Amino acid sequence: MIIIERSEFAFVHIPKCAGTTVRNWLTAQTDHDRRFDDYLEVPGVGRYHGAHLTLDVLRDAFPEELAKLRDYWSCTAVRDPFARFSSAFSQYEREFHGRNVQLMTADALQADLSELVMRLKQGEAKKDTTLMHFLPQSDFIYLDGEKIVNDIIPIERMDVLIERISRHLGISPPEKNVANERRQSKVPMLKSTLHRAKKLSRLILPKPIWRKLHNTAISLLTKKNEDQLDIRALGIESFIAEHYAQDTEIHRKALSDISSR
Repeated sequence: MIIIERSEFAFVHIPKCAGTTVRNWLTAQTDHDRRFDDYLEVPGVGRYHGAHLTLDVLRDAFPEELAKLRDYWSCTAVRDPFARFSSAFSQYEREFHGRNVQLMTADALQADLSELVMRLKQGEAKKDTTLMHFLPQSDFIYLDGEKIVNDIIPIERMDVLIERISRHLGISPPEKNVANERRQSKVPMLKSTLHRAKKLSRLILPKPIWRKLHNTAISLLTKKNEDQLDIRALGIESFIAEHYAQDTEIHRKALSDISSR
């Protein structure tokens, strides 16, 4: 969550919905409440990431910030629940278990998914920070049936979200509209050498030249890391459809609203 009081603006960062692009951009160009940039102690909840506070947590622990969300122009990005779950599961395995889902056996995948589904059904995403990426998107948009966030943009149209924020805040758009994209080296044996070259060149080259060189190297020497799964083929389609039913409708409506404008 990013709140900029002087502009009466709020961005609600839903996990796994391209929010890092917006956060990096706004952090570099604006002055905002930095309390929510990292983990913090939330009364009644414990240690939690300030970027991903649901509206009920704001109501209970940060009522002034919730009031600002209601009063200011607020926006967020949403995503198809199946694609989001796949991305969240890949990150969950990679970050907390050190596993690449593409290298796991079918039995291992099913075992981890079964345990995860059980924990989500029991509501553990609200209690365990390792599960924050599986929180329903609706928890960041609605509170007790009331729609709090004004502008809901589908992740497929991040260009629209960036343009609206740029216009509202009077700032330039980011150089690149995709952040947090995981990539892998086309030449794995050169990975460590290239990493050292990147750090050194960043120290000695002017920023515009370094950025151009960096983008060229990314394009030539890396490729998108395809480590996500087709969740629909793993036997939990009915769980996702039911557990994230409201999210599906939110995303569908956001796509429809964008198309009709």
